[in-house]
Formats: sequence, structure tokens, C-alpha cells
Amino acid sequence: MSLNSFVSFTAYSVSSALH
Repeated sequence: MSLNSFVSFTAYSVSSALH
């Protein structure tokens, strides 16, 4: 997994957790 994909996945996870 590339770093960019990891960052995108992390951002998505955080966003989902906040909502």
C-alpha cells in the first residue's frame, strides 16, 4: 500500500468516526 493510499484511508476512517 502506498503512503498516499494510507493517508487517504486514515482520513476516511477519521471522517467516518467523527460522523
